[in-house]
Amino acid sequence: MTSTARLLTVSAIALCAAGATAAPALAQDAEPHAIEEVIVTAQRRGENLQDVPATVTAITGEALSRSAVQNTSDLTKAVPGLTMVRSTVGSQPTLRGIGTRSVSTGNESNVALYVDGVYQAQPFANFFELNDIERIEVLKGPQGTLYGRNATGGAISIVTKRPSFTPTGSFSASYGTDNLRKGSIYLSGPILGDTLAGSLSVIGLKQDGYIRNVFLGGKLGERYTTSIRAKLLWKISDDFEIGVNAFNLNQADNANPGWHALNGNTVARTLPNPNNLPIDIRVPQGDYETSSFFKPFLKLRAKQYDVNTRASLGWADFNGVVAYKENYANASYDSGGTVRPVTHIQSLRPFSRGYWAEGVLTSTGDGALSWLLGANYFRDLSEARPSLVANALSYYGIRSKAASVFAEASYKITDELSVTGGLRYNYDKKDAFFTPVSPAGVSTSGSKSFDSVTPRLVVKYQPDPDLNFYASYSEGFKSGGFAADSAAGATVARAVEPETVKAYEVGVKSDLIRNLRLNLATFLYNYNDLQVLAVITTPTSSVSLLSNAAKARIYGGEASVDWALTDALTLRGGLSLLHTEFTRFPAATVIEQRPLVNGLGVGNVTVNGVNLKGRELMRAPDHTFNVSLEHRADLLDGELTSTVSFFRSARYWADVNNRVAQPAYNILDATVAWRAPNNITLSVSGKNLTNAKYSTQIFINANGDQVTYDRPRQIIVGVAYDF
Repeated sequence: MTSTARLLTVSAIALCAAGATAAPALAQDAEPHAIEEVIVTAQRRGENLQDVPATVTAITGEALSRSAVQNTSDLTKAVPGLTMVRSTVGSQPTLRGIGTRSVSTGNESNVALYVDGVYQAQPFANFFELNDIERIEVLKGPQGTLYGRNATGGAISIVTKRPSFTPTGSFSASYGTDNLRKGSIYLSGPILGDTLAGSLSVIGLKQDGYIRNVFLGGKLGERYTTSIRAKLLWKISDDFEIGVNAFNLNQADNANPGWHALNGNTVARTLPNPNNLPIDIRVPQGDYETSSFFKPFLKLRAKQYDVNTRASLGWADFNGVVAYKENYANASYDSGGTVRPVTHIQSLRPFSRGYWAEGVLTSTGDGALSWLLGANYFRDLSEARPSLVANALSYYGIRSKAASVFAEASYKITDELSVTGGLRYNYDKKDAFFTPVSPAGVSTSGSKSFDSVTPRLVVKYQPDPDLNFYASYSEGFKSGGFAADSAAGATVARAVEPETVKAYEVGVKSDLIRNLRLNLATFLYNYNDLQVLAVITTPTSSVSLLSNAAKARIYGGEASVDWALTDALTLRGGLSLLHTEFTRFPAATVIEQRPLVNGLGVGNVTVNGVNLKGRELMRAPDHTFNVSLEHRADLLDGELTSTVSFFRSARYWADVNNRVAQPAYNILDATVAWRAPNNITLSVSGKNLTNAKYSTQIFINANGDQVTYDRPRQIIVGVAYDF
């Protein structure tokens, strides 16, 4: 650990610990403050988080600003049970063991992501910086009724700030490791009296690489981001308002193609070596080294426009949104990760264009019966615009149409006991196409529709406002589809059926005393028709396809705690315990390592017909937990806030065969910030102070086992002003 990192860590821990010792300025005997109430919309209406009969992790924008959670990939550290990794161009979130095993064009995640109520369908566009955030809600478990489509694992809802009729704003700038430069602006206020308000959020980021290319020189992992979000809020009356939002994102990050051979297992050892390159150039040894014959890239442009309405009808409230979403990426890399071409993706250009519309009507009043009705419509074209892979040019994609209607009602049997029942009907249609352009060939296509009915039932017993017992049953549905990136995968004969989850959960939420909150939950999932990636081999070809090939069982428990130890010192933590196993997977296709040559790995081979019963699911650590300490103190007429956060993940498997693993790792983050009386804040932060080595991607194919690690330790200093 560097002297700067050591100083930051020791300082933050010491300042936090000070809350438990005498400090004249801190009013040592002051009564601890009450745990703040958090309002969430997990059940499509504003409610106290403690009253919601489900496991929801809620992170406020203020908490994000005090932590090292800066982008969607950082959510792993903030939400036990959630693992955010990627597969080259696509995100692969996994929640309680349920996650996406394919990011091919047109295949959506089974952990649904929403931004301001708009469904974000495309995995390749779901890693981005977090800015102007009001709160993030992570709903765990299948969302059978309210967020039912493609949410077998759960849903992540990101809510950005609403325009304010009171002038407010902030400016920030920071500099850090690897020449990090980041700036942000947020402005909001009235435009026309108390009728029209607006807001503008701008963020810019640039950072140098950290993965050394031992063949060409230079570094991979450089990134840049510019994003702009503008909002207008027209308050027509106290009972009716319309919002118009626009968002534009432009970013690039070539870290993930900067992989190297995990444990040295790569086909590069057997490839011709006409230039007599030394082995440490062909097979880099360092964790943050790669060897590439060209500079790979990954660029993304995204835009979203939406109009939302809120209306109070007296007897009910209406919330609606209509949105247009467009994403375009351009990527180039080689799947072999070597100095010689193996499978060179010269140009992969995924594109998506989609529409989303939803309306929800919720009852008002304090009667025994409350209810909601909703419907939504989704339409999307997801395609790989003529993409050049291994000198073969092809055009492929999937057109999706989906609609659903849902309803839910709660009835108070007594003041303490209530029952909730809900039902959702989903309809999906997928049209796949694959057209070889050069060399020319026969086009293939397929079309298939899917539907489902997913229920939810909850019994809630709340003997007093500070104690909430609940038991629930829900079902989840992930649409079927195609692996359209191959001729064989874009035929109706190769359509994959929907996967389903039947989930049972029992939990308790409690505010034991005014300064201590403890929530517990235990759950059991029966997971059927898992969509898994299989390699179908013939004497003349090897094609990757999706298949329904398995059943699994998942069970575990979770706990979260918020404890105001003193008026100045607060402890927060979360724990996830998880057990996953395939209960049926009789004839899997897996990737095994070839026989060693001189004790060294030389790549992999496909093996068919393997029985994986009893193996664990991918990206499902048997335990994860986080804990943070936050301390506040008066200093020089300002306030000093110190936060230390620790996260641990157990080992998890990167493949269904349980051959390649991400070992257990620990991450320590810390931030010290001083807010002056003039609203200027000076801060210094450390990310990954333990210098943990953990992967953002493990890529397993016939060429070998390849890994990309996230950035090592980072130190960031910043200045901000708000009003």
